[in-house]
Amino acid sequence: MLSWKIFMRAVRVILDDIGAALRVTALPYAILVVASVWFISAYGQHSLTELELTAMGEGDAAPILPDGFLAASLAVVLLQAAISIWIAVAWHRRVLLQESAEGVVPPVHGGQMLGYLGRSILIGLIVAAVSVAILVALAPIVPVLASPAVFIVAVIIFYRLGLILPAGAIGKPITVGEAWTATKGQSATVVLLALLTFAVSLLLQVPALIDASISGPPVATDGTLATPGPISVTYNLVVGWMLLLLGVSILSVLYGHFVERRPLD
Repeated sequence: MLSWKIFMRAVRVILDDIGAALRVTALPYAILVVASVWFISAYGQHSLTELELTAMGEGDAAPILPDGFLAASLAVVLLQAAISIWIAVAWHRRVLLQESAEGVVPPVHGGQMLGYLGRSILIGLIVAAVSVAILVALAPIVPVLASPAVFIVAVIIFYRLGLILPAGAIGKPITVGEAWTATKGQSATVVLLALLTFAVSLLLQVPALIDASISGPPVATDGTLATPGPISVTYNLVVGWMLLLLGVSILSVLYGHFVERRPLD
């Protein structure tokens, strides 16, 4: 099955070059870890007032957030996006160009990173537009099919057009039309690939889900927001690192196979 071969090739890409993978991702991801730990320590133990707890229980009211919470959240999200793109571009170039991964600081390819952001936004807009069109067309007639149809079409568009991301990262940009043509007839393959990746992601997150169910509700009876323990936080960060690297590797393998005609064996 082609989807399985692509998935396993992506896994082997990481395992066969794990040293380079760690060097490419260690510093950027460490920055993200520090930011995440700071955010949790700064806002994780916010003591809720009686008014806030009351508001959280009402359907038409929103909880009052601590000062600086929204700004800090936005900063962490933007930092996460920037670091994800930094890692993605560096790893695409390592996988497809065998670019050197020596040193502590991975190469910063500013132009390629901005291009990656722009292409990601473009794909997101296309997926959103098509998804809305499907919902408008199907929801009033067969609502039960609307969500599955959106999921399948979104996956097909993302993976088939996603080839423009590694292409731009290595300085060999291709158009949306060229990416779509290169993956002609592979819609079933990318849907199965997405389901396989989702299944692995779910399995990796099972321990965290179990821990969350044991830990209890996010708001304790004394009105304090529960803070994840260090083991839970560390595990989630490691899983996030693995899934990020796996996702970038899958796009690299898709580009290498369908555009550059590289073998999967």
